[in-house]
Amino acid sequence: MIIAFTGPSSSGKTTTMMEVKKRLEEKGYTVGIVSNVVRNVLKDMNKTLSDIRTDKDIVNMFQEYFIQRQLIEEYLQTNNSIILTERCVFDYFIYQMLFAKLSDSIKYMNKYHDIMAHYDHIFYFEPLELEKDGIRDEVTREKEIQLYDILIKNECHDIVEKNTVSIQQCSS
Repeated sequence: MIIAFTGPSSSGKTTTMMEVKKRLEEKGYTVGIVSNVVRNVLKDMNKTLSDIRTDKDIVNMFQEYFIQRQLIEEYLQTNNSIILTERCVFDYFIYQMLFAKLSDSIKYMNKYHDIMAHYDHIFYFEPLELEKDGIRDEVTREKEIQLYDILIKNECHDIVEKNTVSIQQCSS
């Protein structure tokens, strides 16, 4: 079972995911975690988000790579009874829409939608106050939130407005 936590940056995905992991393990489940895929890729390549957002073709190339890494990381966790992931494929689509060519984003829309079928549950998190971490900026985040509202929110199985997820929802 794969459970994805999706939503804009600074919405509580990782914090909630780690609490869900703890509670599921207390119930006897083996739980795998997929987290920080983009940050890990950028760190491995000694790059920043600013570096890869300089050219729309580079954005497309990296977004495809991030998706492949996400899917590989999820696959590597299949020995666990439940996999929790702080992002899902649609998250990468949002960033592609923000920083890449619109025509390329539209081309990938169906591809992303088809891949989404492998998630058993997708929890969408409403945005919280922006965490000032030197990576995110307010203008980009507002655009990100608008795209999530338009494109992703309705695709999710559950909306998490107060960052609380019922363990019964996840394990049913």
